[in-house]
Amino acid sequence: IDYLTFKYREDQSFSMKSRTLNALVNQTRDWHRNVYKAGIGEVLTWKPSGIKPLYVEEVEEGKKVVYKTVELLNSVDLYEEGSEMHHCVAEYDDDCKDKACTIFSLQRQVEGEPMKRMVTIEVGLPEREILQAQAKYNEEPDKKSVELIDLWMTNAKIKKPKAVSYETYQVQANVAGE
Repeated sequence: IDYLTFKYREDQSFSMKSRTLNALVNQTRDWHRNVYKAGIGEVLTWKPSGIKPLYVEEVEEGKKVVYKTVELLNSVDLYEEGSEMHHCVAEYDDDCKDKACTIFSLQRQVEGEPMKRMVTIEVGLPEREILQAQAKYNEEPDKKSVELIDLWMTNAKIKKPKAVSYETYQVQANVAGE
């Protein structure tokens, strides 16, 4: 609605006529990104941490599914992750720039479908320890996400989190799967 209000104030002849919902969503996302960039002034960037990403291919219902972690390397990436996942990860840009932590996005890509963000993961540096793993709206990760994060931690030599919430959920997920 804020995008539409802006467009109407900018040009009172603005119309929704012959616009598709998909086009409107893309225009709104681009407008929000530009407003964010203008508001922060400088887009912060940082180098990759060197942590090996996760990449797992599976076949589900006859379609190729890729699960992967993507390291977010600038403040716009953090903003987009936070916007999609409805949490405050955009506020971590200074910490990432100062190498106090790095942020990964656990993503699911089904062949022929848009990418889906599953979990945002904060890894403390230089300890390489997971500090947080949050799903959409700061919910706990689901069972599949926990399994993938565990696999990634093993393969990338990342320490298990000390936070009770993740371990509590992990125990619950394991019990539910039995």
